[in-house]
Amino acid sequence: MDTSILIGITLVLVVGIAMQWFSWFVKVPSILLLLVSGILLGPVTGVIQPDELFGDTLFPLVSLAVAIILFEGGLSLRFSEGKRVALPIIGSITVGILVTWLICTSAAVYILGMSIHLAVLLGAILTVSGPTVILPLLRSMRVKKDLHATLKWEGILIDPIGALISVLMLEALIQHNLQVPTQALLADWFITAAAGVLIGLATGALLGIILLKYFIPDYLINPVTLACVLSCFTISESIHHESGLFAVTVMGMLLANLTSLNT
Repeated sequence: MDTSILIGITLVLVVGIAMQWFSWFVKVPSILLLLVSGILLGPVTGVIQPDELFGDTLFPLVSLAVAIILFEGGLSLRFSEGKRVALPIIGSITVGILVTWLICTSAAVYILGMSIHLAVLLGAILTVSGPTVILPLLRSMRVKKDLHATLKWEGILIDPIGALISVLMLEALIQHNLQVPTQALLADWFITAAAGVLIGLATGALLGIILLKYFIPDYLINPVTLACVLSCFTISESIHHESGLFAVTVMGMLLANLTSLNT
């Protein structure tokens, strides 16, 4: 066995967990310490080389990790909480995305001097905040209940939406130099989102029935759930590219609200 690979993987896990604990100890958002430690271990010192360490499995592993994070985030989204702040949530993931996209694109063109094509792509990428950024910040800040709920919902829902927009913009840029009819992009976005939602609902309903009917013992709940999440993501990605993030998010939301209804 190549011990360097073993050391590298162990170091990633140990440092990641250590930074999570240290962030709690010093009362700062964990994302800051994770970013700093990652930059130091990677580009600065070269102690960890992700491409060499994981090879072709790097991006699949990252995708599965993001899927698990979004599923966990979906488990925290209760409809009873979301109804109170429905309008701000809808506004942030619709108008908010468009405004952010426009501002970032304009800044890239007029401040950074980028071409309009690359600026549009950069603007699409920067619309995403994501649960890995928002949730650690919320844990370390005291905000009003409704604002907390709005930011939590926005941070989780905007991840698959923004990621899909970015991918579509990249494909349009590579294949057609952004000269793709708006109707085609909207249709592709709708098909991707619909595929993910349907697969997420189906998988979540199946797992919900299994859990509510006690078809598996308690000690297998976590591994079975993890297996279902990874299967949901993989099946959805296999059926339609980039739909997996929608699927696991919807799956988590459905399970969270099924269990609340049951109790």
